[in-house]
Formats: sequence, C-alpha cells, structure tokens
Amino acid sequence: MVAAGLTALISLVGIAWQLNEQSRQFEKVRLLGGAQNTAQETSHLLSDGYNALVKLSRDSHGKTWEEINSGPWREFMGFHRRWRQQLIAHHFQLVRYFGKDLADELIHVDEIDLDPAAADLGSLDPCSSYGASDSLDIEKLARLAECRLRMAAVTRSANDFAMSKEGMSSFIDNMQAYGDLVREADRLIKEYDKSTVRFLRTMQSRLIQFQGGPYVIVTSS
Repeated sequence: MVAAGLTALISLVGIAWQLNEQSRQFEKVRLLGGAQNTAQETSHLLSDGYNALVKLSRDSHGKTWEEINSGPWREFMGFHRRWRQQLIAHHFQLVRYFGKDLADELIHVDEIDLDPAAADLGSLDPCSSYGASDSLDIEKLARLAECRLRMAAVTRSANDFAMSKEGMSSFIDNMQAYGDLVREADRLIKEYDKSTVRFLRTMQSRLIQFQGGPYVIVTSS
C-alpha cells in the first residue's frame, strides 16, 4: 500500500509538473506572438512615416506656402495626427515587450503635453524641438523635417515678395535661406531613415533573445 501510495504521489507530481510546463510554454508562445505582432506593426508605422515625409518633400519642392498649405502640407498633417496617435499606442506595447528605453526611441509619451516651439512661426527658432535636449526620437525627427519644409515654403513666399518689392539683395538672401532649409529637411529625413534602421535592428536583436531564434521583421515599401 505504501508503494502504491508513493507511485500515485509521484504520478500526481509528474502530472502537475507537466501541466505547469505546458502553461509556461503557452504563456511564452502568447508573449512571443504579441512581441512579433508589435514588431511588425511598428516597422510598418515607421515605413509609413518615412514615405509620408519623402512625399511632402517632393510635393512641396520649389513651392510657396500658399501653394502647399491647402495641398501637400495639409495632407501630411492629417496623416501625422493619425500616425502620432498610433505611435503613442505602440509605445506602451513596446514597453511591455522590448523595454522603455527602446519605446522612448520611437516617441517620448511623457513629453506629449509639451508644446513645441514649431507652432510659433515668429519664434527665433520656430523648428526647435521640445523636451530634453537628449531626447530626440523618431517622431521628433519627423516633426522637425516637416517644420523645415514648411518654413522653406514660407521663405519661398517671402522670396516672391522680395523680388517684387525689395530688390535683388533680399531675393538672394531669401534664396540662400530657402536652400538651407531644404537641405536641412533632407538631412533630417535621412536621419529618420537611419534611426529607423537602428531601431529595427535593436528590436530584431531583442526578439531573438526573447525566443531563442530569428524573427524576420518585414517593412512596407
């Protein structure tokens, strides 16, 4: 009877261990699925942001503020509002699966209530970023690039006015300022692209550590 009791006890312990292991494996699979989905969705968002910036740059090239305000710029800002809300939602998912440090490289949600100086066209630096000086994230890069393109269009409008009212000297100065703004916008868009690559590589590395094998992150074209 003692032997039979021990055998039954061992069987029960074995069954309990198996159930616990199955539960642990199920939870791991569930978390891996969530992490993979978050990685895929975030990569698509980053690609969408880059494509929208490139389109704004292309569609606003050489145009005045009056020409882009009701077209390319308004279209981009409509996209940006939706895109930014999605980034905020993904920030919390990234914190869960990949850590707050990586999530903050996407967008700093603790700074969303700060009002950027870019809203003030009369500012000495209307395209300055908000938040801490060392907290430049991907969303801020997009915002800064948009602001440079917007200010380039405003400068182009001033250039047309200078040509008709103030003479060649002001025209040349405004042309130089316009070129500087366009080049800076291009630099920021390239930095957005580089930051996206770094971000995806880090996310890929953490996915591999998370599940012990490679996951492929697919970006939209």
